[in-house]
Amino acid sequence: MFKHKFLLLGTIIAVLIIIIAYRFYKYNRITQIESFENSNDALREFAGLQSRLEASKDQQRIRNLPEKTTKFPLKDYCYKASLNSAISGNYVSTEMVKEVVSRGCRFLDFEIFYIKEDEVFSPRVAMSSDYKNVSIDTDNSVALIDILNSASSHAFSQTSPNNKDPLFIHLRIKSNDTNVYDAVAKNIQTVFTTRKYEGDITNQTRLDEIMGKVVIVMDKTIRREYKEHSKLLESLINIESGSEALNQFTINSLMNASEKLIAIDDNNLTTDLEKIQMVMPNQEKYNTNIIDIIHNFGVQIFPAKFYAADDELEDYEDIFNQNSHGIVPMGSMVYYLQKRQTQS
Repeated sequence: MFKHKFLLLGTIIAVLIIIIAYRFYKYNRITQIESFENSNDALREFAGLQSRLEASKDQQRIRNLPEKTTKFPLKDYCYKASLNSAISGNYVSTEMVKEVVSRGCRFLDFEIFYIKEDEVFSPRVAMSSDYKNVSIDTDNSVALIDILNSASSHAFSQTSPNNKDPLFIHLRIKSNDTNVYDAVAKNIQTVFTTRKYEGDITNQTRLDEIMGKVVIVMDKTIRREYKEHSKLLESLINIESGSEALNQFTINSLMNASEKLIAIDDNNLTTDLEKIQMVMPNQEKYNTNIIDIIHNFGVQIFPAKFYAADDELEDYEDIFNQNSHGIVPMGSMVYYLQKRQTQS
């Protein structure tokens, strides 16, 4: 009896040691930077993903929007968007940012952490499933300023097939250190000196007002009081996700909601949708329900996981290729999806 109790106690202690060691390892990942940026491993992983995505890129037909279709409010468009736009799987790289931009994405999303480098903390891009924001899942992180520079230099160059469209940068700042907000703001100021749109944006702002500009979108659902910690960042944010102007939902919350009947206006380009709606995917490493949610709920922004390279992503890319743009009039998108559904 005593022997069994001793074995049980030993097992419990061993499990606790493993848990503590793992937690320490995960914490160490976010408080210490890796000694590389675009490492050989990161570039190898990216090259493999790029190869898997090549077939769908051969079908790409995205181009700049004609001026006549840019005069409507932002709520009247569907946006090609990518989730964790610098992630290729286990690694972060500036090359991945270039890749999603080259595929016509104009809504880029980044998770940002405050990570120590040479005893100095700086904002860096990684990916994490830790709701406490104390660990990262990726095997490296890359300085936010390098990620933003990659987005800025490629989005308005010949790398992008729709380089005259606006570029939306969605910031998900995941840190318990409030100093991160000023640091992020300074990176934005440094990179987007002339491209950044000045002023607030709403769902009624016309697309032609922001063509060729960078729009900074802040996810306020992570920390709603972020403005109290950085007036500088507050002054640089153009619109907040999770706000009245840009509603944000989870997939699960939409699954419990009623589907919407969307009316297309007589011009065949706009609809009766009143808000910009955005859906954040679940944390699994594959794409789910993208087309159904856009169609059934009138969602304008549903960031796809380009690091997944699955059939759902191929389908997502196809609906934008069929409409020839990375920012598609919502009426055109709804009509196309309705037609596609009746033919299936």
